[in-house]
Amino acid sequence: MFAIILLIIFSFSSVSAEITKPPVEGNWTLTLNENFDSFNNTIWNTKLETPKLTYRRSSCFFLDDNVYTQNGNLLFVTKFEKLKLTDLDGETKKLKYSSGLVNSFTKFKQKYGYFEARIKLPVGRGLWSAFWLMPDRLLDVNNVSFQKGMRSTKIVERSEIFINGKGMEIDIMEYLTEWKRKKYHIAAHWDGYSESLKSHRGFYKPEKEFDDGYHKFGLYWAKDLLVWYFDGIEINRFESPRVADVPMYMILSTNLGGWATWRVERDHLPEQTVIDYVRVWQSN
Repeated sequence: MFAIILLIIFSFSSVSAEITKPPVEGNWTLTLNENFDSFNNTIWNTKLETPKLTYRRSSCFFLDDNVYTQNGNLLFVTKFEKLKLTDLDGETKKLKYSSGLVNSFTKFKQKYGYFEARIKLPVGRGLWSAFWLMPDRLLDVNNVSFQKGMRSTKIVERSEIFINGKGMEIDIMEYLTEWKRKKYHIAAHWDGYSESLKSHRGFYKPEKEFDDGYHKFGLYWAKDLLVWYFDGIEINRFESPRVADVPMYMILSTNLGGWATWRVERDHLPEQTVIDYVRVWQSN
């Protein structure tokens, strides 16, 4: 097992491509160029936005030790390990897996632009990797959160404070390894997560299964418009006055549990999700 872990750790090297402009016409300014030569904690957090160590429906804890940089990549390691841990708010849980994530909550946010990450996805069944945006719940100026019916939320000493604005969750890429690289999911969700939930959703199914190498997952976000890209090619678009019009922060994660990840191939663990870069542009 030790030899397998060493092989995984030293098998990845960054081969970042030349920085090119987004595949969208216009004048662009690069606002974030994260190549992961080291871990930049002025941009990224390795913890959830809440005092929790896991999402409500997850089967894994998200731990600092499962996130690190290596050879110009950011890596999440997903492990099978039986853990009993206590959240910062005092709740204790038992789970069988650990994994990793990063988010730019309170550190980087942007309204509109082009967002792109170059990622090498994991293989073993049962994992759920994602690159997504959430509305800024930062309390830096006016104790800001989001209006009910748009994206109601928390994060002020357990109280809720709202401003006008159209918040939504935007999933640039969600990939369940059980799909065996035949497709991945894109989505935009709004109006909460209960019976009022509304969504634009789609799957990208390439002509040939995308291989085990790196791929670029991108999103163009403008007023009343979302356009998703795979390796620089447009794959889906959503035009609506309901598109988010508030600043968003980024999350990259590898989850287990919830949705369709119900059967984990433990023989494939530990697994790696490898992120070469994250880049963000703003239109001039």
